[in-house]
Amino acid sequence: MGKPITVRAPGKVNLYLAVGPTRADGFHDLATVFQAVSLYDDITATPNDGGITLSMSGLGEHLPVDDTNLAVRAAAALAREAGVDLTETGVDLHIHKRIPVAGGMAGGSADAAGTLIACDALWGTKLPNDRLLALAADLGSDVPFCLLGGTAVGYGRGENLTPLLARGTYTYLVATMLEGLSTPAVFKEFDSGQSGPVPPPEVAPTFLRALAQGDTQLVAYFGRNDLMSPALELHRGARHVMEFFCQHSLTVMISGSGPTLIAQVESVERGEGLAERLRNWPHVADAFVVTGPVTGVEFVPDRYAPSRTRDRALDSHPNRTRDQRPDDEFGDDAFAGDSELDASPFDTSPFDTSASGNSASSSSSSDVDDAILRHPSHRSRTVRPLLRVIRNDDEIPPDDAAPTPDADATALDAPPDGAGTSPHAATPSDDVPPRTPNDPRTDT
Repeated sequence: MGKPITVRAPGKVNLYLAVGPTRADGFHDLATVFQAVSLYDDITATPNDGGITLSMSGLGEHLPVDDTNLAVRAAAALAREAGVDLTETGVDLHIHKRIPVAGGMAGGSADAAGTLIACDALWGTKLPNDRLLALAADLGSDVPFCLLGGTAVGYGRGENLTPLLARGTYTYLVATMLEGLSTPAVFKEFDSGQSGPVPPPEVAPTFLRALAQGDTQLVAYFGRNDLMSPALELHRGARHVMEFFCQHSLTVMISGSGPTLIAQVESVERGEGLAERLRNWPHVADAFVVTGPVTGVEFVPDRYAPSRTRDRALDSHPNRTRDQRPDDEFGDDAFAGDSELDASPFDTSPFDTSASGNSASSSSSSDVDDAILRHPSHRSRTVRPLLRVIRNDDEIPPDDAAPTPDADATALDAPPDGAGTSPHAATPSDDVPPRTPNDPRTDT
């Protein structure tokens, strides 16, 4: 029986998301800019004698493992498309999740994209790229982007992609919430807030120029997410964290339909300092730093497994109900910026948009290595270092800042004082204090 194939698939953030009118099929037209970031799920495909099985670890331990899971559906769709007889040649899938569930970072889509690539290599189906992209689009709006990675503009439901040149390295502080949000519920809230016809969505040319020029300040200023207000309306905890972000960051938005919050910061060190303060907050599941853009789905040869991405220690977090050990094999520095990965021999994407064929391989080790070497990385063009300090006068205030946890939500409509802040960001208020172990508060 063949050798297991492991790939890693990145999460994404939405740097720009304009929502248009509802279509006849019930979806909304979108104009969005995706960026893949250095937070990964690992997907391992092992051959079996028939059928598709799935097991999960990490943040996915509570997820269903039947055919309602997008990864199982991806494997089945590939088998149908390529004519693989699942009664004779099946696959055991294992996914180690680090991308938050129901958080707006395309965790399920990343798993589906990784499954397509891993099974294509395992079964040697060698589907052309256009057929893989078509399968991906049928599975979900974000799946095609998770295949490609980098930075891209998406139209339609987000599945019609055009890669973008995005100079510069972007550093984001990410806060995930203990409670997720339903994407349909957020769109329903968006629809209920519209008093008239919704115009067709488009990405502002000024935003695209800022990306091409690598001007991180203007990218932050012109960033937009039309789902931010409806998501904050539905998620009280995200509103409080939003206020904290607005005090200390250049810009803040939700990713996708939320409730995960992202804030652009000027350095990994700055972001880690703020993340440390957020991890004990009520409503917050975790806070960490990621960078982008990164490549899409890529193979992980055995000699480099596991993926060099850090898992957070969940067992010590006061808000956690699940026990999970961190994967500290590569240390803290491996997570911040993936600097070691940038020079690794497996820094290549199996999805090559310049070729007509896909990088499927047989299950032998040498064939897999050859396939990896044949396919150049789909990473965005060589990025230059972030040269500009964004807000070096924005110091982290002391932890004993006056708390106002019940700040009026209407304060979220106006931008904070100071140049360079996003016109779509919320007005900051004082920090919401972290919950102590004996805190009697309950949240509704």
